[in-house]
Amino acid sequence: SKEAVETNARIEKLLLAVNAAFDSLVSRKVGFDATDVKNHFQGSMETQMTLMKMTDAICDDIKARIGIDRAKGTYPGYHYMRLTLGEFIETKYKVKDLAFGQLTEQ
Repeated sequence: SKEAVETNARIEKLLLAVNAAFDSLVSRKVGFDATDVKNHFQGSMETQMTLMKMTDAICDDIKARIGIDRAKGTYPGYHYMRLTLGEFIETKYKVKDLAFGQLTEQ
């Protein structure tokens, strides 16, 4: 079926990307484990822009622009969005933040 073909194509792309991450770590000639491969594939949460870090940056930017080109009433909506997004991520994924590489279309 069409869905099976699309799913297999996505799996193949993921497999190629994981193999590329593995090969990259092998080329460094230092020890590593499966977690290192995962972090290299997805991007480490510490070094990569994450969903909540990006949301915080947007909120900080809006807050800094109040009185310049944003009204004071604009910020509470962004702050509420940040809080509810954080709650959703914790409820659905059981983590505090998500790397963009972890997000899927589903």
